[in-house]
Amino acid sequence: MHSLPSRRVYEVALYNKEVRAMVKENRSHTFFDDQWADTQLRDVIAQDEGEARAIITTRFPPEDGFVIEQVTGGADESERTQASESGSSGPRLGRSGSGRSDSSQARSGPPRRSQGR
Repeated sequence: MHSLPSRRVYEVALYNKEVRAMVKENRSHTFFDDQWADTQLRDVIAQDEGEARAIITTRFPPEDGFVIEQVTGGADESERTQASESGSSGPRLGRSGSGRSDSSQARSGPPRRSQGR
């Protein structure tokens, strides 16, 4: 009998270097919100750190100016779910930003500047 690979939750810290440079000059990027000048945290469900980086790189491409500062964690997904259901003070999913975790199934892109400005 085959066992399924374990899925883990990784916290990824990233920012956009183009937005950061423009904000330092009191300018705004034409496409991305100013919040991307600051480090943003995203939770990613993956088998290992390499897959977590691949998922984030797909959603937040380096060619668009995104930089991964750090990848931490690796807690088993079921452990994180049980901790949140029991009211534990452990880490939470969906921090800073969209209010949800990123996974290989979630394909929406980064927050964009509204077109009405």
